[in-house]
Amino acid sequence: MSARQGLGLKAGDVVTLHVLKRLTDDKWAVGLKGRVLPARTDLELSPGSTLRARVQSSAGRIVFVLERGTASPLAEALGRQGIPSTQEAQFIAAALIRSGRAVDPSTVERVRALLAKTRLEARRGARAAATMLDKGIDLSTDGAADLLELLCLEEPGGRDPRRRRGRPFPKNGREAKESLAKTASTDEPSSSLHVYNALRGRSETWIVVPFQYREGNAECSGSLRLLVDPYAGRLRRLVVGVRPAGAGTWHFAFDLEGRRRMTVYCEDGPSLRAARANLDTLTAKVHNMGIEVSDTVGEGREFDGFSSADAVIAAVDAEG
Repeated sequence: MSARQGLGLKAGDVVTLHVLKRLTDDKWAVGLKGRVLPARTDLELSPGSTLRARVQSSAGRIVFVLERGTASPLAEALGRQGIPSTQEAQFIAAALIRSGRAVDPSTVERVRALLAKTRLEARRGARAAATMLDKGIDLSTDGAADLLELLCLEEPGGRDPRRRRGRPFPKNGREAKESLAKTASTDEPSSSLHVYNALRGRSETWIVVPFQYREGNAECSGSLRLLVDPYAGRLRRLVVGVRPAGAGTWHFAFDLEGRRRMTVYCEDGPSLRAARANLDTLTAKVHNMGIEVSDTVGEGREFDGFSSADAVIAAVDAEG
């Protein structure tokens, strides 16, 4: 793997590389020392993985020689607790750390049991379950599975899609405001979703509004996720997830703090190619709103429904 110079590295240094996303067939965005840089390799990498590498220099460029057999920070965190480092366990550990929760055997097992009950995909199901824990919701209660399925309405899996119902998609701005107000209101009839949205999280406070919309004759599912600062009364991030008929899930993630920026993530190959082909059109549509658009469309596995893979990695590093 090779990258550009200017990073203050010398031959023989051992560094940790965080794989963020694929840019082209052989080009990747990797994180190193808090910076994001492009690197080329013929290897098939996995977004979200962590690599150990030794630095070499060649023709004015940095060459990273990957070390084999080195455990990732997630695997090490699980190993310290005596938890087998399966892929599902790593997804759960990343979700817990990103939500400010400790990685311990009992918590990992509670999340795993809830995922098994709902049959939801591990990466995004675990992240949603971690937000429930962050709000003090007991995952062993009778309604926990129903709540998790509502939080993951647009995701594949679930016990029975016919049981999952969202609000009709609002036709205009007024209906959107009314729907959001009812979902967050404590005056509405009590439900697990109302309780979830009314609670503040210890680490992050999310409000989730599942909805349904029609695409031709098909009824499709989606969700609106809002990361709010309950003390400043400020919206920090907005995520719209939709699952078109016969296609994988699309996520549109808007970061609203500092630079207002949108990133698109697509679950399946055809959707990913279509999104990349139409990225210029999408950029033009939101430019007038003062929102920048990431110059690449991310793969669905780079996004957990709430945060990007690099945000999760940063949280793992912070936890040590």
